[in-house]
Amino acid sequence: LRSKALSGLLSPQIGNLSFLREINLMNNTIQGEIPLEFGRLRRLETLLLSDNSLVGKIPANLSYCSRLTVLVLGNNKLVGSIPFEFVSLYKLKQLALPMNNLTGGIPPFLGNLTSLEVVSLAGNPFGGNIPDSLGQLKELKTLGIGGNNLSGSIPPSIYNLSFLVIFSVSENQMHGSLPPSLGLYFPNLKLFQTNENFFSGSIPISLSNASKLEYVEIASNSFFGKLSVNFGGMKNLSYLILEYNNLGSGESDEMGFMNSLANCSKLQVLSLGGNQFRGALPHSIANLSSQLQILVLGTNQLYGSIPSGIGNLVNLYSLQTEENQFTGSIPKEMGKLLNLQGLDFGGNHFSGEIPSTLGNLSSLYEIFLGDNNLSGVIPSSLGNLERLAILEMFANELSGTIPGDIFNISSLSVSLDLAENHFVGSIPPRIGNLKALRCFDVSNNDLSGEIPSELGLCSSLEEIYLAENFFNGFIPSFFRTSRGIRKVDLSRNNFFGQIPIFLEALSLEYLNLSFNDFEGRLPTRGIFANASAISVGGCNRLCGGIHELQLPKCPEHESSRGGDLPGSLQDY
Repeated sequence: LRSKALSGLLSPQIGNLSFLREINLMNNTIQGEIPLEFGRLRRLETLLLSDNSLVGKIPANLSYCSRLTVLVLGNNKLVGSIPFEFVSLYKLKQLALPMNNLTGGIPPFLGNLTSLEVVSLAGNPFGGNIPDSLGQLKELKTLGIGGNNLSGSIPPSIYNLSFLVIFSVSENQMHGSLPPSLGLYFPNLKLFQTNENFFSGSIPISLSNASKLEYVEIASNSFFGKLSVNFGGMKNLSYLILEYNNLGSGESDEMGFMNSLANCSKLQVLSLGGNQFRGALPHSIANLSSQLQILVLGTNQLYGSIPSGIGNLVNLYSLQTEENQFTGSIPKEMGKLLNLQGLDFGGNHFSGEIPSTLGNLSSLYEIFLGDNNLSGVIPSSLGNLERLAILEMFANELSGTIPGDIFNISSLSVSLDLAENHFVGSIPPRIGNLKALRCFDVSNNDLSGEIPSELGLCSSLEEIYLAENFFNGFIPSFFRTSRGIRKVDLSRNNFFGQIPIFLEALSLEYLNLSFNDFEGRLPTRGIFANASAISVGGCNRLCGGIHELQLPKCPEHESSRGGDLPGSLQDY
């Protein structure tokens, strides 16, 4: 009765069905406790109750089901410990209790259940250590004890389990190092997970002997040193995730291991980010698997140029090389990566022009090119990217006008950040097309003119940064209806006139109007009542305001709510 949308409680009457050999009620919405009467089912061999909403403790008298070989109770809300009485279930082959709230440690008596082939206990707050006795389970193929709040080190006896196919101790607080002969101990291993622990030392070269490996994840530890594993024999390797360690030696052939990865024709994810790798990317990157979907190289010390052969990785949908020391131009061959959704080249030293071929990548959702040395103009072809939500090109040497085609990308919703460049001209009226945009930043450029009224059509805007340009004119009246605005920076421009009272009614968290030519009485309510959130320094013709701002008093004839503004710019 698996996946039959069953609900309610388990009937104790099931305990009267003495000839039952299998119960499969997986993936329903059954609630309540497991009836004690299940202990009467002396012929029961398989009990599958996972993916329900069962509560309470695991009944100790299930140990009376002496023929039980499969016990699967995962993804429920069970509490308490694994009953000691289970020590008598000597025929048990599969014990799967993941994703519950079990405590009391992993019981050492499990080592006596020598028929066990699967021990899956992940996602329970057991606490304690890995029992040394688990090394007695010579038939064990799966040991899944991730997310169990375990500490200590891996007992040496575990490396006697030569039949292991799946080994996961991820998301614990374990420490120690991996033995040099790791790959020799586990010749049948397909999945190896030690991520999010406190392991250290080097990654054993012998890992190459575990040639059946498909999934390797040792991220977020403190592994260090040169990565010397030859991955060439791992023909089925699909995932290699080594991010957030301290890997790297500074040797000249630092990245040589990538040459062997060219033989891994099934590789889908390669994540090396957040390490200390130093060196140039080998041209063999062009020979990586055509199935590669995610390539993460960010936050290392990689240098040199990106090989043009990167264009061969036609199934990439995420490419991250941020926070390195790459130089040279962005290869025009990037335009071949038609499945690319995320591109992050930020925080490097790329130079030259942005290739117009990026406009071919119609699946792109995000582009990060900020903090480089890119020059020239923004290619108008980027206006073709109809799925783009984030475009960040801040802190470069880009120039010219902002192409109007950029403002046709109505999907831009998270951020359009062009700050710290050399753009000239005005903000095109077409900005009103970006109705979903939340953050707009063109600060520190050479832009001029008035803020277009069409900016008020960007009804989702939360943050506007226009500082350090040559904008002029009054604060536009559209702010009156911009109820979602939280942060506004208009500092160091040539704005003038009085500061409109309607700004008091906005739910602003930050407002910087400093170094403009505003005049008259400063409002005192709303954001203007918070001296730490408002900045008006350098506006020498302002008066009034709250005491903390230390502006001069207004003349007696000055209106108590500000002076006159043209048209509808003042809201009394």
